Amino acid sequence: MHGLADAALRADLLEAYRELGAYPDAAPALAALRAQGLGTAILSNGSPEMLDAAVAAGGLKPLLDAVLSVHPLRCFKPDPRVYALATARFDCQPHEVAFVSSNAWDAYGAMRHGFRVFWVNRAAGPVEYWLDETATIIPGLAALPALLA
Repeated sequence: MHGLADAALRADLLEAYRELGAYPDAAPALAALRAQGLGTAILSNGSPEMLDAAVAAGGLKPLLDAVLSVHPLRCFKPDPRVYALATARFDCQPHEVAFVSSNAWDAYGAMRHGFRVFWVNRAAGPVEYWLDETATIIPGLAALPALLA
C-alpha cells in the first residue's frame, strides 16, 4: 500500500479509516431529504464490513434506507451494473435518481448511467469530466435538500 513497509502501521491506518466520522452536513442533509419523503442510500465500492463501520462511525444508519455495496457484483464503479443496484433497490428509472458524489469520476459514471448528478466540490477544485455541463455542482450537502424540494 503506497510503499508502506510496516505491516502494523498499515493495519492501524486501515482500521482508522473505518472510524472516520461523516462530514458535519451529512446527517442534516439526509434528515431533510427523508423529511421530503425521498429515499436515501449509500452506493459504494467498499465492502459491506467497511460500509457498516463507516455508517456506524458517522451515525448515519437511521437516516439511510439502504447501504449498497459492489461486493456481490465483483466489479467496481463506474461499471454500469453498480449504478443499476440503486435503480433495482428503489424500483425506479435512472432519471429518477439524484446521485451525489464528491468523486468526479463517480459523478461522471452516474451521469452516463442516466442519473441526475450532484457533484460535491468542497474544495472548489477544477472541473473534470464536463461536470459543469452535466451535473449540478454544490459546495456541500447543505444545498442539496432545497435543490430536490
